[in-house]
Amino acid sequence: MIAACREHDPELWFSTDYAEQQQARDICVSCPMVQACAQAALERPDTVGVWASVPLSGYGSKRRSQVQRLYHIAKGGRPEIPPVTRMRLNATAARHLRDQGMRVSEIAERLQISLSTATRYLGMNTSTEGLSA
Repeated sequence: MIAACREHDPELWFSTDYAEQQQARDICVSCPMVQACAQAALERPDTVGVWASVPLSGYGSKRRSQVQRLYHIAKGGRPEIPPVTRMRLNATAARHLRDQGMRVSEIAERLQISLSTATRYLGMNTSTEGLSA
């Protein structure tokens, strides 16, 4: 198996730019090597950067929380899907379901999101397109 990060610029995982860190985390979420990556980070206590979708930075309780997430992943757990990624996935799913003819209220229920969030993801103007449409 090949790690997903091998196909991208390594600097992405060590960037101080939030958007680039988020991009690295998005790539890590579906990587088949995420457990090995978490284990490698745990073996290097002074590691910084994004490892197994966990941004390692900070000290004290913040760092302990990050290390706990790495332990969870190293033991077979999956990484958390970052909120921004979850929003993009839900927006894509909402558009796909709309294209299949599903109503906004059904999409909201299916994705377990609010009606206003589903409407926002679909880019609908609630004044011209009814929420029950």
